[in-house]
Amino acid sequence: MAANVDIEIENLQVAMEHVFSRENLETDVPDQSENDKKSYKSILLQNGLKALIVSDPDPVSTGDSVGYKTAALALTVDCGSFKDPQNYRGLTHVLEHLLHMDGIFTSHVKQCGGFSNVRTDCEETMFYFEVPELHLTSTLLHLTALLIKQDVLERERLPIIADLRQGVEDYKAQRNLLLASLAADNYPHGLYDWDNLAELKEKDPEDALAAMIQQLRRDNYAANHMHVCLQASLSLKELEQMIRRHFGVIPSNGMASVNLTRFDYRTAFRPEFHENVFYVTSSDGGCRLDLTWLLPSVRQYYRSKPEAFLAYLLSQEGPGSLCVYLRHRRWSVHLLAGVDDNGFDLNSIYSLFKLSIHLTDEGYKHIDGVLAATFAYIKLIAASDSAVLRPLYDKQQLIEEAKFRFQTHRTALYYVQDLVLSSKYYPVKDVLTARGLYYEYSDEHMSEMIGFLNKMDFNMVITSGDTYVGDSPSPMPDKWKKLWHEFNPIEELCLPEPNAFVAEDFRIFWLELGKPDLPPCPKRLMKTNICELWYRLDDKFGEPKASMSFYFISPLQRQSARKGAMCSLYVELVEVHVLEQLYAAATAGISYGFTVGEKGLVLKVRGYNEKLHLVVEAIAQAIVCVADSLEESILNSYRDNLRELYFYELIKSPLLCRDIRACVIEESHWLTIDKYKSINGITLEEFKAFAQRFPQELYIQALIEGNYTELSACSLLNTVISRLQCGAISEPQLLEDSVKELPQGSHCILCNALNDRDANTVIMNYYQIGPNTIRVQSILDLMMQIIEDPIYEYLCTQEKLCYEVYARVRLYYGIVGYSITASSHQTKKGAKNLERGIDQLHHAMLQILNKMRDDEFLRSKEKLIQAKLAPDECLAMESDRHWEEIINGDFLFDRNQQQAAALHNITKEEMISFVVDTHAAHSRKLSIQVIGNPPTDWAYDWASERTNYSSDVFLDTHRTPSSVSVSDDQFSDGSENGDGKSTSVSWEESLYEDLGSRLNLVLLPRDGDDMHTIVDIDDFKTSLDTYPRKPIRFQNAPLTDFK
Repeated sequence: MAANVDIEIENLQVAMEHVFSRENLETDVPDQSENDKKSYKSILLQNGLKALIVSDPDPVSTGDSVGYKTAALALTVDCGSFKDPQNYRGLTHVLEHLLHMDGIFTSHVKQCGGFSNVRTDCEETMFYFEVPELHLTSTLLHLTALLIKQDVLERERLPIIADLRQGVEDYKAQRNLLLASLAADNYPHGLYDWDNLAELKEKDPEDALAAMIQQLRRDNYAANHMHVCLQASLSLKELEQMIRRHFGVIPSNGMASVNLTRFDYRTAFRPEFHENVFYVTSSDGGCRLDLTWLLPSVRQYYRSKPEAFLAYLLSQEGPGSLCVYLRHRRWSVHLLAGVDDNGFDLNSIYSLFKLSIHLTDEGYKHIDGVLAATFAYIKLIAASDSAVLRPLYDKQQLIEEAKFRFQTHRTALYYVQDLVLSSKYYPVKDVLTARGLYYEYSDEHMSEMIGFLNKMDFNMVITSGDTYVGDSPSPMPDKWKKLWHEFNPIEELCLPEPNAFVAEDFRIFWLELGKPDLPPCPKRLMKTNICELWYRLDDKFGEPKASMSFYFISPLQRQSARKGAMCSLYVELVEVHVLEQLYAAATAGISYGFTVGEKGLVLKVRGYNEKLHLVVEAIAQAIVCVADSLEESILNSYRDNLRELYFYELIKSPLLCRDIRACVIEESHWLTIDKYKSINGITLEEFKAFAQRFPQELYIQALIEGNYTELSACSLLNTVISRLQCGAISEPQLLEDSVKELPQGSHCILCNALNDRDANTVIMNYYQIGPNTIRVQSILDLMMQIIEDPIYEYLCTQEKLCYEVYARVRLYYGIVGYSITASSHQTKKGAKNLERGIDQLHHAMLQILNKMRDDEFLRSKEKLIQAKLAPDECLAMESDRHWEEIINGDFLFDRNQQQAAALHNITKEEMISFVVDTHAAHSRKLSIQVIGNPPTDWAYDWASERTNYSSDVFLDTHRTPSSVSVSDDQFSDGSENGDGKSTSVSWEESLYEDLGSRLNLVLLPRDGDDMHTIVDIDDFKTSLDTYPRKPIRFQNAPLTDFK
């Protein structure tokens, strides 16, 4: 096989030299942003292949690619599922599978340290890869060899159709499969004929399936049916030479592409599409209402984008919106609208415009009310003329223009996939702009699109966990037809105002000041006993953007676990308070985050600088007045949601380990379990008192960085202080940062996983070193990098003691250490073997270093140095790095450069000496072990309904699980089903209901070894010494400059 591949590639190289000598036939250049530093060129080869080449002087790649440049390519073949023969739909996927499994191309990419994949959509199959630029030529050679290869297809190479079917349908949404079943006869978007393909493969003696696949390949895998996009750091001339040399040899078959416009979009689906309501059983316990309109292909409207604008109006979440109306009634928390960017929803025959409303259980019960509001809002839009719509459209146009003008530098692998599709469907001039820009408002197109949506010929799918409904259709109820035709306007619904957060001033202040030389770190502009302000004018990124960070430090959070929980609840309610008001800011390119820190609340606001102050001022005002009009029902709802989020944090064992470690190490840290237990009793009066007291005593740290003036920065902080009316903190000692010094030797905290349906064990060994220095942290960073592969090889591969292990440097308020964390399916008995394995590996660090060759050590060190010196990719990354130095009180803004300098001088001998010293009798180790629970019979039966009920299921701890319960008479009065119980409680809620009331953290004794066991954290901490405390910086002090 390998010899045949080599011969094919050698013959291909000879053919390339002949083709490369021919002349260019056509070139063109797309429009691009003035801030886009890449160069573009479109090429048409003599064989009909069309290519877009991108020369990027500053490539961004995926994965761990520090130290070398990468190149990426995407190639489409006009051979998607729409090309499948009648009665044998799915054949294109079989061909894709065969090509993907071919060893010519994929194995070569893997050997080069790259990534490749193939995927089939309705109108094309796409090949794409990313490799180090050093291997680009050889990879192109192998890809070309795969594309022109026309070998005989042996029966043994054909895939098992059942396996292929499962793989394809896994990523197909239930709704898509349902709609495909409604496709009209003789249209190409119907369900795949898996049974026909399987029967053909198994029973036909003449290998008809193989013959059909080869015919499909011959008809479509030709140069005149291909589009290519190639991006690398090479010049356009070099890239063009590569395209001509490698792809010019692909033959053309002279066959025209299939003309899909001959299909009439209006008859693409059978009448049942809009005449029936379809009920689908949810696979995830969620509930959703989907309305889908059949439209012509909206690619023809790409210059005016009426469908995108109407999708914005339907899905926006500002005051008066459909989403807010439903949310206030707790019928829905989220909705989406528009044409999805996939081949089934958007193709050359038709488009599907979908309005998807994610319902709560209350919304499901009140489906009539949901539909009435939805229909009323659609009718409201339909009744609006251009005098109302045009100003809103103009604001969206400005948003998209700014987004294109100041677009972020995208990863090449994803960029080429988008560009190759754009180059296929849009003129060369508009390849970069067609998908985003609103070129021009068109009354004609807008009226036409509104007309499509203002007809009751939509498809309706209701997805729920209601098992008795089944996947069955029923005629559209007369009462819903009446809701549409005799709709009643709803006063609460209105169209949005023109977006006040849209930026129009894009001046760059550094340029206006004459490009002065500026220090690379922030400077302090202001310091009082209430606040300090750090500031830096951007001179690197040249964008009209700024990043603002505020730390509202309060003594309340450290007073008790209950007040710590109230801080989290406070944040949730402030966010809800400004949600509608600031939705427009999010659509205008401004992002904000309001979170809980170690000593207070953290606000980060980023985006176009002109209107950022409006967001900061709105949140500052909400901090003051959030409790004024707060209702008890709202408080109870968010209090219960927060308790549920604490629950999902607690049952995730790695997070539990981290929480326990922080509680032992830090002087002031409340366990999540204590906050979980204390939150239930919080009353409205208690919360109002907390909210009133919070702004009274604050210390505000602020960093404003980017395209912002000093005067504006000072003015904004003064405005915040004025809104909050805050005073100085009277008891600053509550906010001192201190760390406990672990005793010498080994100590262990042992407990069972709080999820009794979780059989996974997590062991986290923390080794405390002591006060941090640049050199010590650099040594530890290098050590963690060196042992990364050996610890996985030993614990996971060789000993098979765990399935995941990693080592990290840990820094607590100037005290440094490191941890080794392993996750395993072992329970109590096997956990001891894992613990011994970690200890053996820890003691083997010295051996790993001694066996390491000098050249390996130097390469490892150089890799880390390059990572430390890698420039910040964006303003947000730079600002976050500076912010960490400010809130930790270190102010080492050039920490990475200092570490890189230290690494240059660190020798292997010094590393060995460091390991010897820290592994001696002075070692301070804390082992935290969360032991998995052995499964019982009932737990096994319950868990078999899901693939895996381990703690890893709950990775996302920041969302509120939704439950859905429905009535037995299909939404008439909201009553329960026949047995009085909900039929669709989600598995997440089931777990919470079962374990929530009895969740408890019990530290267990440990027998049989010399490790000291901790069964009471508070008692253990009282016996420990404390490292010298960091000085409190927020007392009256003269203004000083920091270098």
